[in-house]
Amino acid sequence: MSFVGVLMRILETQDVFLILFYRSIGLSIMVLVFTCLRRKQSVKDFFNFLDTKDLIVGLCLAITFIFYVFAMVYTSVASALFIISAGPFLTAIISWFWINEKPKSITWLSMFIATVGVLIMLKNGNQTGNSFGNFCALVSALSFSIMLVYIRKSKKLDVLGGTFVGAVLCCVLGFLVTIFINKTINISIKDMWIIVCMGAFTLVWEFHL
Repeated sequence: MSFVGVLMRILETQDVFLILFYRSIGLSIMVLVFTCLRRKQSVKDFFNFLDTKDLIVGLCLAITFIFYVFAMVYTSVASALFIISAGPFLTAIISWFWINEKPKSITWLSMFIATVGVLIMLKNGNQTGNSFGNFCALVSALSFSIMLVYIRKSKKLDVLGGTFVGAVLCCVLGFLVTIFINKTINISIKDMWIIVCMGAFTLVWEFHL
């Protein structure tokens, strides 16, 4: 089980949008601080540096993050991570159709094996009542793959701005939905710190950004 999976299972709350809200706070702050230090620029310059490409990357990542949290809540961690691990093969297929990068023969074989595995997971999820969570994991992987191909096509080397935009979009969505449904964003202090740290420190481990 992944580190994030362990953290998800010890949370008192399983409210997806509440988790998304606090997780995105940690992620957005970490990305903002790290990027400003790395680029040696002010926060104002960071925002001035954002462009349309960052917005598109951010939208793709926002979808990735949202469905990732849904997957972690509504299916087993093993199933979610296995399906998400098929992301590179989805990327290869999208690259072929979008930017005409034909996969190698060994990649086709790997994609076939991965597809069979994903279909088995989806079938098992349907039998155990986890089909929604498995579907969310697949959407998360697909959105992330689309983002990777877009980055390659647009030749944008720095995706930190887009990551920040994605985190902010998730934070806003999580806040609005939580307030509309629950009328409050209150959670235990323990859960708050776990979720914030989850967003701040585990993104690299789960998605290799």
